[in-house]
Amino acid sequence: MKENIFEKSKPRILILCSHNSVRSQLAEAVFRYLGKGKIEVKSAGINPCGVNPYVYKVLEEVGISSGGLYSKSVTEFINRKFDYVITVCDRADKSCPVFSGKYRKIHYPLSDPGEAQDQEIDALSAFRNTRNIIKALAIEFLGLELKKANLKCPFCGVIQEIDIPQDRRFAFYKCPHCQKRISPSKESCCVICGFSDKICPEFYKQTIEKFLREEA
Repeated sequence: MKENIFEKSKPRILILCSHNSVRSQLAEAVFRYLGKGKIEVKSAGINPCGVNPYVYKVLEEVGISSGGLYSKSVTEFINRKFDYVITVCDRADKSCPVFSGKYRKIHYPLSDPGEAQDQEIDALSAFRNTRNIIKALAIEFLGLELKKANLKCPFCGVIQEIDIPQDRRFAFYKCPHCQKRISPSKESCCVICGFSDKICPEFYKQTIEKFLREEA
């Protein structure tokens, strides 16, 4: 029986804005909702000042839970490791601290809907628009950025993260620990084309497609 060389991972995401009041709160809730338990999401602010009440309202409208949302300072997360740090305002982008470990930084320059609170109808419209933009960004992020898998060496057990390419072309992998080229299984070479010292194009393609179906 062949060993499944792909193991699921749960990416850790931190979302930052100036006050952790609107944009990053909406993003935390939306990303968590769309992630369906497959990602860990936190939000924080450079100078936190409380969650805007309209955040709860526009999330409730579309059935997204606002449970657990509260303003947090970015200093609480300085020593935490994340896979992604996403800034959703220019100030946070410029003032973003350096976190420990290896991570990817992404910037979404969203305007502040809180500036449109002169009239209730205008405020709600602005918050809904921001919520919808964040939803579109989250769908794109989850669809493109997180198509990754952990490749487990069947010889020594060391796991390394690999990207799942959009075109799914053949890629070579060598275990960083034992330096052996990784085969589809411990017992045999690829049953499709007979490659014995590396993952062949067809096996790679079929394995990736199976992984994506399970993640969908």
